Amino acid sequence: MKRYIYPSWPDGVLHRGLRQLPLFTVMVTFFAQYCPLKNISGDYPPTVLLHSDQNTDVPYEQSVSMAQELVNKKVIHELIILPQQGHCFDNDIDNSLVKEIFGKMLEFLNTQINGNICHVH
Repeated sequence: MKRYIYPSWPDGVLHRGLRQLPLFTVMVTFFAQYCPLKNISGDYPPTVLLHSDQNTDVPYEQSVSMAQELVNKKVIHELIILPQQGHCFDNDIDNSLVKEIFGKMLEFLNTQINGNICHVH
């Protein structure tokens, strides 16, 4: 069985746990056709991407690639990068950085729907 390798991961190795099982590679191959990056068109909805640059679960480059493809297709979007944060950076809702980032996300959403939906305090 051919394995799907994430080229942006160190040494092209699949992540721990379930990702080591053969079924995972079959699923990745099947779901690849539904990958958002491969399905962007000019009528793709406005998109906000939020990614931490120290994420060891989802490669940072995936969001950068997605943002570039959104630029190529002229889709309204915003890429928000969290410096030196890991995958679960948003678990601490009281963290000032998390509040700031969520505020930026809400600003983007408010702009897209032309109204205020809520405020972060």
